[in-house]
Amino acid sequence: MIRHTALIAVAATILGLADASAAQEPVFDPAPLLSEALYVARHHAYRRSKVDWPMLEAQVRAKAVGARDALDLLPAYVVLLNGLGDNHSRVQASTAGTQAFEARHGRSFEAASGIRRSGPIVTSTFGDRRQQESRTVTLVGGRVAQLLVVPAFRGDEPMIQAYANGLFGALASAAPRACGYILDLRGNGGGNMWPMVTGLAPLLGDGLALGHRDAAGVNSSRGILKGGASYWVGPERGGEVIVAVEGWRDLGLEGAPVAVLQDDAVASSGEAVLAVFAGRARTRSFGQKSYGVASSNRGFELSDQTNLVITTAMMTDRQGRIYPDGFSPDEPVVSGPGMTDDPDDAVVEAAKSWLGRQPGCRQAG
Repeated sequence: MIRHTALIAVAATILGLADASAAQEPVFDPAPLLSEALYVARHHAYRRSKVDWPMLEAQVRAKAVGARDALDLLPAYVVLLNGLGDNHSRVQASTAGTQAFEARHGRSFEAASGIRRSGPIVTSTFGDRRQQESRTVTLVGGRVAQLLVVPAFRGDEPMIQAYANGLFGALASAAPRACGYILDLRGNGGGNMWPMVTGLAPLLGDGLALGHRDAAGVNSSRGILKGGASYWVGPERGGEVIVAVEGWRDLGLEGAPVAVLQDDAVASSGEAVLAVFAGRARTRSFGQKSYGVASSNRGFELSDQTNLVITTAMMTDRQGRIYPDGFSPDEPVVSGPGMTDDPDDAVVEAAKSWLGRQPGCRQAG
């Protein structure tokens, strides 16, 4: 009897210690972080006036039920940004955060949370392009044009500098003999637009590089080109250099004919390149309609260090036009082989045909 009483006392002590330990561990409350995320999205998203906020908030909070910590809120943040309907906003967790999520759940954050948003089905065969390419193509009559592959870019210094220098160097090398240029953007899913645009500055000249239209319909400039460099415009970083081409010199190509090749994988910063060339004189686009996320994103870091990258504006071209559904080519061309005796595909052939009819590229006589 005494032994039994002692065991009961020991068990009670253990339970008491467990209760005390549990009492010392605060229960995770997701509400403050969810409220912070909802506030950011509701006040900054470009499409905020089109969102059913009560419904979306209910969905976000339901997704967070049972969350043990901030790591478990990542799927709820994805529900929030997908619900904005812009097809471009995304959740950007830290490397440590995504690794921890995978370790806990046995699958990647992207696959588990549906970060790959619904959108058009991409049929491009150029989605794996990573390298710039420059080559000469022969036009009818014997004149030559230069074809430059402009791939997606994601990286930092010194990669930014090398990318911009590479495009400029290809233009500079071709300038003495080329009568026109083909910019092949197919497969360019974006990244950082500024090395792309700055490297192509000889074809664009000085002036507006990219504009924005906010949710209120107000147009503004984001960046300009001047003397082979891109500069921020605006109250926060106005006048600051973004990228400057090394060894810059004016190549006299502002009036050169330019054919731009595009497909349904050209997106985001790839579409920014389409925007800066839209409305340029002696410019024509060929191929397929672009993906349709010609919008500008801004990052908002939450208290748990998760970055909500939210679409806050639409890109505008030099005439102030926006392209919410993507850029339609001037000449739609179905992808496929070109002529049997020429290795270039059908889209390149269409561009070559147009360039061959432009002043300076036409066959003499």
